[in-house]
Amino acid sequence: MLVSRGRSLAHEFVPGNPEAEAYYAFVMRHFDAVEVALRSDGLWVDSP
Repeated sequence: MLVSRGRSLAHEFVPGNPEAEAYYAFVMRHFDAVEVALRSDGLWVDSP
């Protein structure tokens, strides 16, 4: 839930700002890595 919620909140950054875009890209990679780790350990729960 935190990963999917974080992804939706991250979409609210201001486009056109290079620092914000770089941070957004970093956050998305982090969320992807967390999701992969949780899925590989069987700890990921899909939302109903």
